[in-house]
Amino acid sequence: MRLSKLAALAGLPLTANAQKAETAEVRRVCAANRISELLSEAAPTTLLVTALANRHLAHVAELTESPAICLAGGVAPDAALLEAAGARGLVLLTSPEDPARTADRLYRALQSEGGT
Repeated sequence: MRLSKLAALAGLPLTANAQKAETAEVRRVCAANRISELLSEAAPTTLLVTALANRHLAHVAELTESPAICLAGGVAPDAALLEAAGARGLVLLTSPEDPARTADRLYRALQSEGGT
C-alpha cells in the first residue's frame, strides 16, 4: 500500500518528506523501542514504529532501506532527526498513541486494503 494512503487510513500525520509518501510502498509494520529489534525486523517495505527519537533512527532506516518511521507515544522529531530524514528522503509520521497501539492501527489499515 502506498504510505500516503496508509497514513490517511490510520489517521496519522506526515511530518517530514510527505511528497515521498506518494511513491513509498509499505507492506509490513514493525514496532520496537530497541534499535537492535528494528534492525532485525525491518525491510524495504517496512514502516518502523518507535518511541525513540534521535538521528540514529535515520541510519537504521537507511541500512534496512525502510521508507518511513512513525514516532509514537507523542514523541516529536528533533532538529537532528528532521535534518537526517531530509537528507535521506525518509518519511516521518507521528502518533499520540504508544508504539503497540500505533502498530495495531497501522496493521488494521493495511488489512482493510488487503495488505499483509
